[in-house]
Amino acid sequence: DWTSKCAFDYFPNSQRVYYFGNARRRNVTGGESTFGLPVSSYRDIAFYRSQPNIAFVGDSNVFRTSNLSATTPAWTTISTFNKRIAALHVSPSDSNRVYAITNDQFIYVSTNAMSASPTFTAYALPFATNNSAGIVSVKGNPNVLYAIMNTRIYKSINNGATWTNVSYNLPSVNYLDLITDDFY
Repeated sequence: DWTSKCAFDYFPNSQRVYYFGNARRRNVTGGESTFGLPVSSYRDIAFYRSQPNIAFVGDSNVFRTSNLSATTPAWTTISTFNKRIAALHVSPSDSNRVYAITNDQFIYVSTNAMSASPTFTAYALPFATNNSAGIVSVKGNPNVLYAIMNTRIYKSINNGATWTNVSYNLPSVNYLDLITDDFY
């Protein structure tokens, strides 16, 4: 019964869980360790399914590693937002596409996140993100995004530049997460 926010990586038969609140990873069968992050906690972690050694972590900036399986992975800071990141996502079809939603109603989009000097483009979001946020992209079309913005759900068809409210008749509650079916 885990109450801490956590995530599992995509290594085959992975038994490692990553805890957000203390920046530690633990083997389900026992043993816990830090994993080299330059921050003591983080808001979100995103793994790239096709290359399990690639991961991104967001706190007030985005950090990247390409050797997650190492005892102490090497992390590189790839952003300079200096804002609380509320949600982070890497496209399931392109490790260069990374999306970060900050709690001040912006989304930062990188289409070259694996390059030596990644860049992010900032877009204003149409609704507040101070309580909860989440972001997913569609594997078959990485320009299509869905985002949670507190009590609403929005869709973008142009990589985050503009958004359409698709909440329709959903209840007005703070949503926690979105998922997409990568195999549909």
